[in-house]
Amino acid sequence: MKLPEKLFAISLISVIIFSLLVFLFKAEWLTIGIGRSLPVGTLVSWLLVVAFAAVMLLLFNRKAENRVKRFLTATLKINIALAAVWGFVSFLLSGNWSFNFSGGIRFNVWIYYTAFVIAIPLVVFVSWGAILLIRKIFSSK
Repeated sequence: MKLPEKLFAISLISVIIFSLLVFLFKAEWLTIGIGRSLPVGTLVSWLLVVAFAAVMLLLFNRKAENRVKRFLTATLKINIALAAVWGFVSFLLSGNWSFNFSGGIRFNVWIYYTAFVIAIPLVVFVSWGAILLIRKIFSSK
């Protein structure tokens, strides 16, 4: 990883840590409004989702060694796009920037979308780890 990528990764990790600290220790900040209707909590959540997706791509060794690795890298890049629009999708589903739902199918869609965006990088890393483990087992025989 080159120096600019390292600095970017460090800044993304800092955003993740800051977001988690705000959620854990400064929950009262989350309801403060920015402008008329955008709560700080929405912005912090959105930054956390995007930073998590981006840092996972930076941590993944992206050298295209084979088709599987190219596919996994492309999946992480698509996930960044999904994370980037997460706030807009959440707004469209809830009808407000506080992401307050009155129940129903839209809330379920939002839960699945959010879980999907968070789970994709984890699935990619577990898949790649399993592939490496299988290769190591079969190459040692």
